[in-house]
Amino acid sequence: MKPDYKNWMPIQMIIGFLVGAIIFFILSLIFKENILVINQGWNGILFVIFLVLTIIMALICVYMYMLYRAFDYNGGRKLSKEIIEKTAKFS
Repeated sequence: MKPDYKNWMPIQMIIGFLVGAIIFFILSLIFKENILVINQGWNGILFVIFLVLTIIMALICVYMYMLYRAFDYNGGRKLSKEIIEKTAKFS
């Protein structure tokens, strides 16, 4: 039986950041279109804040997905496999 090594980057964390980016994007669209009329000045400020948060969350999501693929035991990079096998040889 082949051992099943789990990935070190949880997929739920990646999905959480993706959902966060989508929520911030929707909020930025709401304030861009002035659907919630708070104040003309505040709508622009909130639009920029939510847009920046969208970009940050999306970049974190992409970075975490790259880590997920790098630490996949059966994936192309096999960084996890290298770490596990070299640690096993060392002990």
